[in-house]
Amino acid sequence: LRRVVFASSYLIYDPVHYQFSAAKAVPVRLSEDKPIRPRNLTGMAKLSHEMELEFLSGFEDCRFSTLAVRIFRGYGRNSRDVISRWVRELLAGNPISVYRPEGIFDYIYAADNAEGLLRLAADNQAKGAVNLGTGRSRRVADVVDVLRQHFPDAVVNFEVSDIPFEASEADTTRLRSLIDWTPELSL
Repeated sequence: LRRVVFASSYLIYDPVHYQFSAAKAVPVRLSEDKPIRPRNLTGMAKLSHEMELEFLSGFEDCRFSTLAVRIFRGYGRNSRDVISRWVRELLAGNPISVYRPEGIFDYIYAADNAEGLLRLAADNQAKGAVNLGTGRSRRVADVVDVLRQHFPDAVVNFEVSDIPFEASEADTTRLRSLIDWTPELSL
């Protein structure tokens, strides 16, 4: 074993920095040095493993390097993410339910996730944590607009919700400096 590249998540960052009681006009850029406080069990599990890897890398006997890649809002074919679920529903002729269309997320396609992880794995100098996202957030309403271009008869139900408004995007400065690459695919 020479290298461990862990697929972590932006959900480890403190949500006080990117979740709000009212919609925001612009997203908050989350850099790797933002305070961490996982917002859910997924974030908790990801942070716990990041800490385990950091602990192990502190031993002189540790003969492998570690990197925690904090992936932003992924989507891809046959996935369980919201965009893929919406596409499957629309293909079946079913309506979709949309919550908080004002929300702003950094969506990254699965193929770009894979490419970024491979490039980072090959860079032995990359250690610690690095964000993997596009660095270009989009509103949930933008996703719906893209889907309507492909499904002009789509029935979209905008639901009332009391969940917080999210407005975040990856600060990809470190990603670009390490591998001189950013994700290429857009919605």
